[in-house]
Amino acid sequence: MDDAVVIPKEIGGYKITGILGEGGMSVVYTATQKHPERTVAIKVLRNGLYSPTASKRFHLEVEILGKLDHPWIAKIFDAGTHDDGNGATPYYVMEHVENARELTEFLEDEKPNRRELLKLFTMITSAVEHGHHRGIVHRDIKPGNILIDSRGEPKLIDFGVARSLSSDKVNEQAMTEAGRLVGTVQFMAPEQVDAKISDVDARCDVYALGAVLYQMLTTRLPRTLEGLPIYEAVRQICKEDPVLPTIYDDTIDQDLEAIIMKAIENDRGKRYQTAGAFGRDMLRYLGDIPIKARKVTALDRTRLFCRRHKKQFLIWGIVFCVGAVAATGGLIFKKMSDDRQEELQTTIEELSKQNEELATVPAPSVPEEALPAEPIFVLQSAPEKLQVSSGGSVLIAVIEDEFVAYELNGIAVALPSMNIEPIEAVFALSTSGTQAVFVSKNAYVVQLGLTPPTKEIVEISETSRMVSIENNVLASISPNGVLEVLSDGNKLKPATSTTGDFNLVTIDSRGEQIYAATDNWIYVWDVEDFPKNATKLNGVVDPMFIGSSQQKIVVADQNGKLLVYALHSPQSISKLKTTIQLETTILQCALNRDATEFAYVSGATAFVCNVETGESEEVTWMPNMPIGVAYNANNSLILWTAEGEFYQSEK
Repeated sequence: MDDAVVIPKEIGGYKITGILGEGGMSVVYTATQKHPERTVAIKVLRNGLYSPTASKRFHLEVEILGKLDHPWIAKIFDAGTHDDGNGATPYYVMEHVENARELTEFLEDEKPNRRELLKLFTMITSAVEHGHHRGIVHRDIKPGNILIDSRGEPKLIDFGVARSLSSDKVNEQAMTEAGRLVGTVQFMAPEQVDAKISDVDARCDVYALGAVLYQMLTTRLPRTLEGLPIYEAVRQICKEDPVLPTIYDDTIDQDLEAIIMKAIENDRGKRYQTAGAFGRDMLRYLGDIPIKARKVTALDRTRLFCRRHKKQFLIWGIVFCVGAVAATGGLIFKKMSDDRQEELQTTIEELSKQNEELATVPAPSVPEEALPAEPIFVLQSAPEKLQVSSGGSVLIAVIEDEFVAYELNGIAVALPSMNIEPIEAVFALSTSGTQAVFVSKNAYVVQLGLTPPTKEIVEISETSRMVSIENNVLASISPNGVLEVLSDGNKLKPATSTTGDFNLVTIDSRGEQIYAATDNWIYVWDVEDFPKNATKLNGVVDPMFIGSSQQKIVVADQNGKLLVYALHSPQSISKLKTTIQLETTILQCALNRDATEFAYVSGATAFVCNVETGESEEVTWMPNMPIGVAYNANNSLILWTAEGEFYQSEK
């Protein structure tokens, strides 16, 4: 660390407590924020590394990044300029990841097995995909920008900032610092280092993810560039094929190698076209499903089928063995019967009498090992976005940039034509699945229960963060955190909060009450009183779910903390009923109709938590990795995969 670095006491109202790290372009400090009280990280750009134009782009980019909401992306809270005596210098404030280790350090310390390592990697692809869906390209994905927290879960940092700083001066500096070039260029796609190409897109992140995966598995890099002149390093990246990972580790099978090599193709047209497609192929690999990275033979399909259904084959093998033993025993018995026919006849008569006596006694039940479930419905292609009604009856998905809708029994649901961009849209379904709302440039309320379905353009913010609809009541959170409500087509006065932006909103299934959450607070209204007479309750930091059922309100944060309130009316809510700490990061969750179970997905596994006791149980009947959960009207658990396979419990 440079001894000449002077640590400021304060930046933008944040009290500096130390230095986290520094590089050629920036210094990262730890700091304390007063309201809300928390530890944050502040990255300050070194003076002179930006032009006025680049500075303007930086502030615009940070504003966009502040809207990213994903458990595996470090959040950006604030941005501004700080005068360190040499003029105004941009900075931004981001989430401080406690006890964080960089990806490489984590792998060296913990040495996870291959399956755990690949599950971790799919989490990273999920974070990158989230940014891509919002039009943000990272352009600097590398192990140093992937932190692993104390739970072994990733936090992607510096998301998009490298792009916002892409000025000639920055590029020139990167090209003249050999150490920085070699350290970063290994993860840069050919189009990023080729001066002839200017239209760099999200596929450069796919390449970087492939290089990261390569290093995670082999501890080596796809190319050996150390010590090479810059022009030669660039030539090799653009012209020469990377080294096969099996050269370094022959335990990598052909499917896994094909996935890696597809991601780091020199020709971006031959790569996975999105980070989501990359992650989904990895999930196929982990689920013993044929991958997309290479042509699969009939023998491969048979092998994968046997792996997927090894429990069934084990059971069938046991049954076969028992049958064979029984048949052999029958032959022996026949031989013995020839010698002792009279004796055995007497024994049979005695046993027959005993059987008649026992016939009135019920046989004890013997638990059978549950077989893995078969999907109840499969989408024609992997969805890019997906919403399932909270009643578990209808889904809406974006497939190949088109909206599709189905009942969970596989019956297609008609949608009207809409002037809307599916991949950019925010959309939601009512509990029953008979109403839907779509927002992107235009906002539509669609009545799915009618033939043909009808649509109505409504006046709400065209860039909503989140929407909810029930019984002709529509709630929307605008980009600046204001809550907007329409009731029977009438726009009500919006609600703002003194405790910060609204993050979540939902409406009860009758369309009578509205529940919204900010950091640390919950608000409850009767629709007829909105926005007045709100009841305010203690909430959770960083809420990701709020729901109600059977006179209970449940709110959860991404770190697995659940609060449960008993609800009588907005003015009569009893004290906290339950506080549950799940000790895991929640990706997606659902509450059943009785509010007795809270199902959630963490990592690549589904769990069901008993709301009364706080005890969680892993869902073991799901054969593939789930990414989403819901409950239907019968309280059966619905799970689905990234491939669009839907499964249902027998409950």
